[in-house]
Amino acid sequence: MPLYPPRCNHWLLVTSVAILVLGPTSTLAEERAVVVGNLEGTKLAFPANTVRNVEYDNDPGWGEVGRPTQRTFESGIRSLGFRLQPPHFALLKNSDGGTASAVSITVTANSYYGKGPFLTRRLEVINRDPSYLYSEAKEKFASLRHFELAFEPGTPQSDMRNIDVFVDTSRDGDVTTFIECGNTRGERSLCSHDFLVPSMKTKFTAMYRRAVLSNWREMEVQVVRRIRELQVD
Repeated sequence: MPLYPPRCNHWLLVTSVAILVLGPTSTLAEERAVVVGNLEGTKLAFPANTVRNVEYDNDPGWGEVGRPTQRTFESGIRSLGFRLQPPHFALLKNSDGGTASAVSITVTANSYYGKGPFLTRRLEVINRDPSYLYSEAKEKFASLRHFELAFEPGTPQSDMRNIDVFVDTSRDGDVTTFIECGNTRGERSLCSHDFLVPSMKTKFTAMYRRAVLSNWREMEVQVVRRIRELQVD
């Protein structure tokens, strides 16, 4: 099952000839098409055959009907997904078969971007459920602060809640990276890795296996590098 099942109402395709809104039966060569928009003013052009679930500011909500809109670089992207393939973090096409090492990325930006230090608040409420209390480990993991669940002996453990939390903070103490990793499948457990790029008013969420968690910083660098390569001056 794909991580990003198609749900967008239309694809915006830009060619060297014109900007077109095309339906699912279009025969235009996908290699020539791009999805355009901006992340807090940073203008981007994504190959249309690499992105999924594209949403823009002011798009119709769930269950609402809207007219197809011509998109430009002035259109704010609020959400989209794509995949990268390590070790070179190549941008994968939607038609490419998935591999266990592929990294799935979700972009959350513009009107969907949280207000204030929302990752910091997320850490502050980590112990809101008294049945699942976290304590910080004495040792960091790959320079990340590590928080583990502290179960009382004999207390039943929920596999769904058996999650470790890892965070990185800025110099002023705000959380800039927040990672949750499962424990039930060992190194094959999935990690959900949120990190912020404030200059683009964007949160990136990377999904990958726990076996490569130690490479978390490289993940962030490579994701931002790929985005910068798609930037249009």
